[in-house]
Amino acid sequence: MADLAVVLEDSRRVADLDDVIVRTLQSVEEPVTAAALRAKLPGPFQVALPDLTQTLQKLSETGRVYRFAPYRSKADRFWSHSLRDYAVLLLTTQTVDRFETKAFWTKQFKAKLKGLSEKDLLDLIQQLVRTGQMHSGKFLGSSSLRFSASPIDAKALVSNALDQIARRFSISVADVRKLAGVADGFAEAASAGSAANDPAGDGSAKQSAVSAETLVIDAVQELRPGGGASIVPIVELRRFLAFKLVGEAFNSALQRMERNGQVDFTLHPDPASLDDSARQDRMLDDGGKIYDMLIVRR
Repeated sequence: MADLAVVLEDSRRVADLDDVIVRTLQSVEEPVTAAALRAKLPGPFQVALPDLTQTLQKLSETGRVYRFAPYRSKADRFWSHSLRDYAVLLLTTQTVDRFETKAFWTKQFKAKLKGLSEKDLLDLIQQLVRTGQMHSGKFLGSSSLRFSASPIDAKALVSNALDQIARRFSISVADVRKLAGVADGFAEAASAGSAANDPAGDGSAKQSAVSAETLVIDAVQELRPGGGASIVPIVELRRFLAFKLVGEAFNSALQRMERNGQVDFTLHPDPASLDDSARQDRMLDDGGKIYDMLIVRR
């Protein structure tokens, strides 16, 4: 009976250690090594590091915790959430107020997310954009599609423009603001004004008393003067209107015009030949269609 009591006590101790490990991993913000985890465990449960490592490996095999590849050391890392959960966390917290391309973000998080393929990470970024957890857009004068957890709105565009000018002339952003007569609160005011003028958030509001549809028609006439066939590549039109209709405002305007019978679209003949940025320039929604030409109906 004494031997049975010892066995039962040992079993309870192991079970308690397992539960404490799982709860502790649930409280940390990201994957940790066994050594880092040991320092966070309550005193009675700070077992020898080899024993803790063995216990973590067993817990990962049963699915109670997840094992991650080493990062900045040779030791595996462990956490209570999956690799995909960790990717979502990084993409939605580490990209706040930072606006970079997909290629940049995949390179940025490659080491921390070892084991997650580049394709899976790219697909995840696109999924987060569709669900509103990330945002995509382009800065003025740039053809690169940027991604961030923060909206790429008027505030972001103004801030980027000021940074670009400051770097080009090797002066401070504050000096650029003074030269341009831009107050410190301008970016915030621009962002608030944009939201007030477009409460629906879909780019449907009139801009400077001129409708988006009118801007599109005027642009087509400038690009194709002479009254001939009004057929314009969507990419060319998007770039021409970059300072007037940005991102979703442009997409929404063209979609409304198609629904209203004002324009038609043709599909791109060979989407596979395009890179990711070129495909994004030709997409108007999340339906996956890669468009080519816009045709104004007469």
